[in-house]
Amino acid sequence: MWRKPLLFLALYCSVRLPAQDADPDRRYYITENQLRSIEQSVEKLETDRLNWELQARGLRNEAASLNEQLRAERENYSALEISFNRYEASQLKALAGKEAELQTERLKKKGTETQRNIAAIAAAAFLALYVIKVKFKIP
Repeated sequence: MWRKPLLFLALYCSVRLPAQDADPDRRYYITENQLRSIEQSVEKLETDRLNWELQARGLRNEAASLNEQLRAERENYSALEISFNRYEASQLKALAGKEAELQTERLKKKGTETQRNIAAIAAAAFLALYVIKVKFKIP
């Protein structure tokens, strides 16, 4: 029963834990070239970041301008659509009026044609009766 905890304690004590820092004065040294390289990288990254921010700001401004143009074009389209609908309605009314006039004219012509036909038939009948009367000498 006590064997497992003792074994665990023995193993725990026998394992050497790494020292935090064997030599607290031990330091890492970098060369001046490495330092300049790091500084240049930092400067380049900062310049890139500023360029990206500038580009993003420009794109935001362009997007705002395009959105404003789109809004204006939508308003213009809406006004044109309303104007066109009014024009179309007026043209339909005018066309309906012209169609009614043509229909009336057709009916008048048809009436006159009918009257002419009746007159022509009557004249032909009268002429036929006259010819029969003259030919057969009917008093």
